[in-house]
Amino acid sequence: MIKKIRLQDFKAFRDSGELNLKPLTVLAGPNSGGKSSLLQSFLLLKQTLEAPSDVQLSLDGNFLQFSNFNELVFNKPSLSKCKLQFTFGLETSMPTEMFTGTFPKVQLPANHEGNDDIAFRNEIGLSFRHFNRGDNAGVKIDRFHVTTNLDGSEKTWRLAGNFRTGKYKASTTGEEVPMPEFYRLERIQDVVFRNFLPQILLQDSQESESQHYTGMPLHPVFQAPIIELWQELSDNLEYLGPLRERPQRAYLHSGNPMTKIGDSGEYAAQILWIERDRIVEYLPSLGMETREVTLLEAVNDSFTRLGLFQNVDVKSRESIMYQILFRLGGQRTRKIVTIADVGFGVSQLLPILVLGLRSHPSSLLLLEQPEIHLHPKLQANLADFLLTLSARGRRMIVETHSDHFINRLRRRIAEDPHDELKNEVSILFVHPPQNGSGATIEPLAVDRFGVIENWPEDFLPESSDEAEAIFVAGLRKRAG
Repeated sequence: MIKKIRLQDFKAFRDSGELNLKPLTVLAGPNSGGKSSLLQSFLLLKQTLEAPSDVQLSLDGNFLQFSNFNELVFNKPSLSKCKLQFTFGLETSMPTEMFTGTFPKVQLPANHEGNDDIAFRNEIGLSFRHFNRGDNAGVKIDRFHVTTNLDGSEKTWRLAGNFRTGKYKASTTGEEVPMPEFYRLERIQDVVFRNFLPQILLQDSQESESQHYTGMPLHPVFQAPIIELWQELSDNLEYLGPLRERPQRAYLHSGNPMTKIGDSGEYAAQILWIERDRIVEYLPSLGMETREVTLLEAVNDSFTRLGLFQNVDVKSRESIMYQILFRLGGQRTRKIVTIADVGFGVSQLLPILVLGLRSHPSSLLLLEQPEIHLHPKLQANLADFLLTLSARGRRMIVETHSDHFINRLRRRIAEDPHDELKNEVSILFVHPPQNGSGATIEPLAVDRFGVIENWPEDFLPESSDEAEAIFVAGLRKRAG
């Protein structure tokens, strides 16, 4: 599970600093300040993993399209000076039996109980440069490191490589931490990558006078966090952008069985039809019991709780097209209209509901301005819906401009009798670049009463500014 991320020289950031990701992480700040850069870092790596395995960084893919590497790099330097770096903090685990078999001389952590999995804290660092030499021409991995710490101890395994110097190193710290013989520095000659993730170490076999290399798989302590990062970006991550599909009177079948909602929610109708009877675990509201209902029932109940009382249904015509229909006035009415007739906001909200309700518990959802085209009350109620998703294990990074959305989160934190919710929600304020420096991210400290202790000067000032201006104008008018 990704717990932390740091961006260096990526788009708006010279250095984002280490960012802790909570079950619900909210990005706020002015336009063109750098909020989208954080989301794009995930999408860039995801689309790279969908590219051929020899592509180490895909500039033109399913989510993002760039013509040159320097468009990704802070301050857009010349290609020869372009470099960017991603660092991820992850949590992984290893079954006890596998751990003791792999490390027979390493003592189990003092807090380990029974057959509990062994916990590790990991860091993967990747830097990219533009190379202009022979087979290395293009954007390639420049350096990498994989560091694994046994949770609750000082035992550390580290594998690092510098491709410009051709140096590779494996090291350990802590007592009785074994390292296999083939990890010796003088034996590691090269590393084979799948996209940007190391897969195989090449060692000099030393079996003959001619140069001959033997491939060795990564040690489990390095392999586990790499697999975890791959699964997070490739399998768990889903994205819904701000420009969602316009409501249609009918949606054509894509011709393929869709598993993803689409970055504009374009496959929401098809997925809702195909999976309408799928049983999902649904939490109607915080403090209630989770129950099992069909996806369509969960969508309808969510609409009601959000403040939209039309009952939604979906129909298919000969598997060629789908229609999303609403009954006006309840189930008994015969007044049925399409989604194109019930207001633009409904069509913007439906993909969010379908995405969230059908997502699996380990999902990492990126939502960009989910409040677009929604009434202020719906914006606030949407925060409650996302809190129910996070309570069921989903993780979300949400970019928003809505003070109603953020204030509802603060209210729920203040109302929480157990003071647990404030540790599950993180609000990050992105300060835009100034005077040639990069954007900076300030975590907002929300106390148990919902009060932001370090309120930035330019954080959601519009409402109070307008209220003050109205008050002052009214005083002047009365005085005149």
